[in-house]
This record gives sequence, structure tokens and C-alpha cells, in this order.
Amino acid sequence: MKFTLDSFDDPEQLLTAAARLTLRLVLRCEWVEGCTDKDDDDPDSWQSLYDRISDLMGAYAHSSEGKGQPPAFLMARFAATVADVIAKVPSLQAAVAADLAAKQDNDP
Repeated sequence: MKFTLDSFDDPEQLLTAAARLTLRLVLRCEWVEGCTDKDDDDPDSWQSLYDRISDLMGAYAHSSEGKGQPPAFLMARFAATVADVIAKVPSLQAAVAADLAAKQDNDP
């Protein structure tokens, strides 16, 4: 299913849907030990999730909020939306906090 701006009431919903799919993608990452994938035609396969995220991001880039914006703005908006989705789920927020606390901060 291809997502278009018409499928959503607000461009922000496109980013939120893409962020939620991104979190689901974590469970399908072949580079993570113990991760398992599904057949490509399964809606929860890595490829299907990736394609849907791409469709949503493309729709956002062509929306009233995204059209004409530089890529850096679009990336920052998506990152902020992923953070917002994580922050709204206490268990996810706790897991991220614990992981970050256990590692030295070398981020730019």
C-alpha cells in the first residue's frame, strides 16, 4: 500500500507513522543478533517496513510542512518525531535512558 498525504489529516501524522514503523524495523534488523525477518511479502518484513517508511517520508517531503525544506530540516523533524514517540512510551523511554547511561557519550 502506498501512502499519500491524502491518507492523513495532518503532515505530522506522516512522521509519526514513519517513526512507529522505524521502531518496528528494529525487530527485523538482520545485523542484530537474535533478530529474525519474515518473507518480503509479509507487511512486517524488513523490506516492507522500509518501503512504507520511504513512502511516508516522501509524502511528508511533498506536504505543506515539508515542501521546499532542506534535507537537514526534514531529517531533524523526523529525528524529533522518533524521540517524541519514544518519550510517550515509558518502557521505551526507560530502555533508551538505560542504554545511554551505560555508554560513554561520543555523539557530535
